[in-house]
Amino acid sequence: MHEAKTAAHDRLAKELSELHEKWLELRKQASALEQKNQSLESDATNVKFREANLQQEIEQLRSNNDWYTTELKTRSDDHSKYRKEKNAQIAQLQRDIAEASETIDTLRRAETLLRQHIDELKNKAEEDRLRIEELENAASAAEANFRIELDGARRLASLHQQNNEMTKKRLEQLQADSERIQEDAATEIGQLQADVELERNRAAEAEARTAELETLVETLKSDNSDLRSSVRVPATPRHGMSMNGGFSTPGRAASPAVFSPGGSQLKADASKTQLLIENNDLKKELRKVREKHEEQTSILNDMLQELERRQPEFDELRRQNDALVEQNNDISNLLEEAIAEREAAQRDS
Repeated sequence: MHEAKTAAHDRLAKELSELHEKWLELRKQASALEQKNQSLESDATNVKFREANLQQEIEQLRSNNDWYTTELKTRSDDHSKYRKEKNAQIAQLQRDIAEASETIDTLRRAETLLRQHIDELKNKAEEDRLRIEELENAASAAEANFRIELDGARRLASLHQQNNEMTKKRLEQLQADSERIQEDAATEIGQLQADVELERNRAAEAEARTAELETLVETLKSDNSDLRSSVRVPATPRHGMSMNGGFSTPGRAASPAVFSPGGSQLKADASKTQLLIENNDLKKELRKVREKHEEQTSILNDMLQELERRQPEFDELRRQNDALVEQNNDISNLLEEAIAEREAAQRDS
């Protein structure tokens, strides 16, 4: 019994001890819960404060969002209007660029055709220049040959002049001889008439001699006439005279006794005439070629002046094209920047 009480007392003491430990444990838990409660209350206060701050921030964000929405709408409208204007400007610039490109292509084709025509004219002018040089060389050679033949003709004319002077002197000598012969014949006839009675046997011979002398006088007169004609047109005399004043035997009509330049003169005149005709023809052809060359040179100079005159237009078109391209690039950059700003605003909102 006592053991049972002791055991019960021990059991109760043990249970009391366990209860005390549980109470201490619960006390600790209560303290921890109180601390946790205080911490939670503090956190709740902080949360309420943060909630108030967040509510203010939300209100601020809503206000900002409304402002950004309004600003975005305004900017979107402005951007749409700006984009429409720039699209219209871009379309106009593209049309202007296309027209300028077509104009430049047309001018380039015209320039190419003009350059080809200029090259053809240069080649033709070079051919004409070579032809002119050939004609000038031929004219120089012909002129040199003409000068040579002209000198020969002058020398031949000088020889003709000398021959004419010799013929004139010969004619004067023959005239003097004729007069002397006539005087001698008259003297001899007088002597024969004075001695006719004394020399009857010589009368027939004297008369024959007189007749012969008269015949010779007529022949000399005819020769004088022929010689006078030969002064204008040199001809071959038919009879001659001996160096001592006597008469020689009359020669044949075809036997030349004096140099006759008539045939050579005719040939020289014909050669001179032919050379003059050829020289005039060459000069005419050379003048025509020079006129043609001057005309082509004038056309070439006009074309070059036209190209030089239109060169500022080409340069102006190139500058306008470069300016249009640069303006198009600027507009493209502005469009890209506006699109980037709009996308950034959309991302921010």
